[in-house]
Amino acid sequence: MPWAETILTIEASESNIRQARLQCLERTDLRLLLILKKTGQIVGSSGLHRIDWHSRKFEIGYWVRTSCAKQGYVTEAVRAITHFAIQEPSKSY
Repeated sequence: MPWAETILTIEASESNIRQARLQCLERTDLRLLLILKKTGQIVGSSGLHRIDWHSRKFEIGYWVRTSCAKQGYVTEAVRAITHFAIQEPSKSY
């Protein structure tokens, strides 16, 4: 994960999040956070990348905090994301 090697400035972080939002609205990349329901703590991130809605080809990427690994969070997220990718209508994408 080359992006993990760089600490972004506040301005660069804001730009990155704005770009992610635009990609989400365009349905070209869907970045998601893994958040504990009980505490609201961010434990990781996942999403659909390299999206081809017409062929239904996707890449699922993820990362999780070391302290939260092997607790089923990524498994739960990947199942939900896979379900979304299969069920989401491809109209206008």
